[in-house]
Amino acid sequence: MESGNPWANANDDILGTKSSIKSTADVQPTASKKPNKKKGKGKNKNQNQPKAAQNQAKESENRDVDMADDLEEQKVASPTKTFTNAKNKDFYKFDKNGTKQSKEGGFAGTPDSWFDDKAFKKDLIADFTHKKGGDYYFESYSNFYIHEEMLKDRVRTESYQSAIEGNPEAFKGKVVLDIGCGTGVLSIFAARAGAKHVYGIDNADIVHYAREIVNVNGFKDTITILQGKVEEVDLPVEKVDIIISEWMGYFLLYESMMDTVLFARDKWLVKGGAILPDTCTMHIAAIEDEQYKNSKLNFWNDVYGINMSCLSSAAFVEPIVDAIDNKGIVTTSDTFFKVDLNTVTKEQLDF
Repeated sequence: MESGNPWANANDDILGTKSSIKSTADVQPTASKKPNKKKGKGKNKNQNQPKAAQNQAKESENRDVDMADDLEEQKVASPTKTFTNAKNKDFYKFDKNGTKQSKEGGFAGTPDSWFDDKAFKKDLIADFTHKKGGDYYFESYSNFYIHEEMLKDRVRTESYQSAIEGNPEAFKGKVVLDIGCGTGVLSIFAARAGAKHVYGIDNADIVHYAREIVNVNGFKDTITILQGKVEEVDLPVEKVDIIISEWMGYFLLYESMMDTVLFARDKWLVKGGAILPDTCTMHIAAIEDEQYKNSKLNFWNDVYGINMSCLSSAAFVEPIVDAIDNKGIVTTSDTFFKVDLNTVTKEQLDF
């Protein structure tokens, strides 16, 4: 049987340079002949077919008619008209523009309860465009991606977890303040360690997620998440027994929240209360990494054939935050600054 596929005889000639297939321009239209009623030539062609084949052809014609009727009904449908089929009544509806809409329930409910892309983005990522004088620092911590990065820092997170949950006797029955609580992970550590109540404060919109995280983990009655700046928030209690915070910035003090922690200490921490962490030390040592140094200096000599060497000196003006191999340390280290958060003042941090 000859195939109805026009590519069947193309001989893998995709461009058609060797194909004998005619283009539409080569095909001549043919006029349809009227059925000749004389001499019996006008009989239905199905009469020459077996009865089973006739019935099958008839059913096919009926389906085509039903489909055409359905399509025609959709075209003339009014905004309130409903398209139905035999299997599912009122499955479709049409809006005022004539666009067909499903009325299927599904996991998200009916279409009138669905949200659009704008609403989805609003729920997923905090939007500060409507806020006058939005603070870039807090805006950056409203995006959950930065919290994902911090939580995946196992050295950082597990150090806090070990210090908190590994000392339940220090937290049992205590009121704890978590400054810059973010997702509430430290607050939950404290609650699991036996804290009487934990207050988490954060000015970023991540607090909405923190509250949900607290609820689904069963700490709704133990942890309270407050949104706002520490300097402006009113705590429901006059004093707290413990302050916990992941306040450290780059090079310890850059973009850190230590000033905020000291403010909270002076305002809310009971006499003899604890701060975690309470001491920090800063060390200095010399390193040698010729390959890294050359990549920073020599890179500017030829940038896509352009001499930008004037930028070489600028590359070392700002400090670089990076991790190096221990082999790169070529001198002994020395402690040049030590901080005791129980006693240090804001003025002493300026050195």
